[in-house]
Amino acid sequence: YILNIWIRGILHATVICATQWAVTKLPIGDTQAVMYQAPLLAVYFGWLLLKEQLPDWYILIPSTMLSFIGCIFVSQPTFLVNMVSMNDSYAYSPLDVSGVVASVWVVFAW
Repeated sequence: YILNIWIRGILHATVICATQWAVTKLPIGDTQAVMYQAPLLAVYFGWLLLKEQLPDWYILIPSTMLSFIGCIFVSQPTFLVNMVSMNDSYAYSPLDVSGVVASVWVVFAW
């Protein structure tokens, strides 16, 4: 029981640090686009690791697509918005790898 509390505490501390690192290294839209996918991934990891039952395919597939596309539309990450934009005033710059890794760690640890 005590070991479980320590593991959860250390995991939570690394998630907080990774969140701050991702926010400082990436634009906020990119960070949120990755982090808002955590509940969606929790459904699939629950099925994969805990053998939970998924909803029927005609509910699961549209809801997955809508949540992913909706998250992208709301957060408007620069890696998509600037590539689609025809305006030359926005220069596309590659994302910092450490920020992407930190935000993905937050999603998996969530």
